[in-house]
Amino acid sequence: MRISTRLESSVFWDSMRASDTCGLSPDEHAVASFLLKHARGACGMVTDFPSEGSVTRVLGKRRYFDSRIDPATAMKTLRVAGAKSPKNSYVRRDEMLEFAGFEGPSEDEWLGLFDQLGEWCFFAPE
Repeated sequence: MRISTRLESSVFWDSMRASDTCGLSPDEHAVASFLLKHARGACGMVTDFPSEGSVTRVLGKRRYFDSRIDPATAMKTLRVAGAKSPKNSYVRRDEMLEFAGFEGPSEDEWLGLFDQLGEWCFFAPE
C-alpha cells in the first residue's frame, strides 16, 4: 500500500535519515498508524534497530535496517516529526507500507480516523 508523504519522500528521505531527523507530520503519522493497525503479517519498514533477518544500510554516519517487524511494533516505533524514541521505524523511501494482508476497517473506523485528524484535514465524510 503506497502512502504519499510531504517530506518523508524523494530527495529528503536520505538526508533526514543521515541527520537523524524525521519529517512525518502528525496527520501522516495518524494515517500510517491506522493502516498498520489493520495490517496482518510482518511489515516492511526501515528501522534504527536490528530485527531477525534485517539488512543493514548506512546513510551518512548512521546505521539503519531494512526490516520486517510485526504491525504492533511498527505502530509503536513509527517516528513522527519532533519526536524520537529509543527505537524508531520509518516508512520506506518508496512510501510503500508492505505487509502480508490487510483487514479492511469499518466505516466507523474510517470516520474516526478523519475525526482525529482535526485541523490537519478538513475533509468531513458524510
